[in-house]
Amino acid sequence: MNSTKLYDLLESVMAEVGENTAEPYATRRDLGYNSTKYYWKADDVEGGASYVMKIFKKEVKGYDKLHLRGTVLYDIAFGVLEDEEYDFVDYHATNKTAKLGNMRRVMATVISSLKKEIQFDIEDEQPPVSMITMQPTKETNFDDRRANVYMAYIKKNMPAGSRVEYQEKGNTIVIELPTE
Repeated sequence: MNSTKLYDLLESVMAEVGENTAEPYATRRDLGYNSTKYYWKADDVEGGASYVMKIFKKEVKGYDKLHLRGTVLYDIAFGVLEDEEYDFVDYHATNKTAKLGNMRRVMATVISSLKKEIQFDIEDEQPPVSMITMQPTKETNFDDRRANVYMAYIKKNMPAGSRVEYQEKGNTIVIELPTE
């Protein structure tokens, strides 16, 4: 294979990162006080791991320098559910084994669940979500690979006009949604 063909192949693979064309897993939604949880299970042929995504909702009150007062911040976290009875999540499990589910389907499920939750809030006439934050957990502080994968998905799947930023100091991804 000559270098031009190899370059074209690599370029097409890189362009595909973040595409949300995978089928999301079926989810179960549980409502809590100021939070919502989405549960799903990877197919057995994909490892069969159980997952949970937690969406913590915080209404912005009082003065804020971003002018988000009266809106909602979602702080999200997701990972492999190690113990459903105690709702224990092993956020580092993906570093331990590759047999945990299809990464593209997991990311598609996170994005799909997040969009559903925003729609539920709209239908319930809740204050609009204006910011989403998440911390891409990792085993070491010098490895940004997980943050880079998350950023690729986020940038390709957020509404036009969204601002996406990775704050390395706090290991936090911040998404500001457009205001209407």
